[in-house]
Amino acid sequence: MSNTMWIHAIGLAAAYLGWASLALSQEKHRLTVTVSIVARVKQARLLGAGLLLLSMVASWVTDGASFGSLLGVIQLSFAAMMVALTLAWRPAWLRWWARRLS
Repeated sequence: MSNTMWIHAIGLAAAYLGWASLALSQEKHRLTVTVSIVARVKQARLLGAGLLLLSMVASWVTDGASFGSLLGVIQLSFAAMMVALTLAWRPAWLRWWARRLS
């Protein structure tokens, strides 16, 4: 794997974990994952926003501002869809991340 592919993989992982953090900061989704309390809701939201920003920056660094912005938005959309599908079909898969947020 080339260096740019690794950076894109890290960006996609950051986008997925960012959306998961934002979703788990909401009570409805926490209960879906069967985690009773995330004590640090504000920190989870800030971490989520930071991970989403990291994902965009990774796209900008590897592909420049023009194509990197397009790729970053597509990556963010794909990661959001993956989190939504995970919450719908296999919410227990996010339990490990919810434990790390609490």
